[in-house]
Amino acid sequence: MKTKLSILISSTLLMGGCMAQPKNENNIKSENSIGKELFISKCTMCHSATMPQNSKERDTLIAPAIFGIMNHMRMEFGSDKKAMSIFMKDYIMNPSKEKALCQQEKINKFGLMPSQKDALTPKELSDIVDYLTNM
Repeated sequence: MKTKLSILISSTLLMGGCMAQPKNENNIKSENSIGKELFISKCTMCHSATMPQNSKERDTLIAPAIFGIMNHMRMEFGSDKKAMSIFMKDYIMNPSKEKALCQQEKINKFGLMPSQKDALTPKELSDIVDYLTNM
């Protein structure tokens, strides 16, 4: 009986470790730790790293959550990370309604993202975009 109980407990613990975890800034998979740190310090003040779980959380957003943005990027560019990267770098520095990929209702709700020309160096921009395109 002890052996069966031990196997059951061990199996439960092992399987629990294999369960999918919700994505947040601590478990986004990317090898670019510098890009991750920059994203957290410079982008999450506006772009939540987690998807809002309820209407109260959605109401507190000041910009779309990054996972929603990246879903739009993948719909537009598929697996072409180079084209996605070029677009993101340009849009982050020179946003406009004409370039926006998000739904008009998101622009109406949040407005356009302000240019980050004075907030990011070219290296920081590259690190952040590399991180996001590889999440």
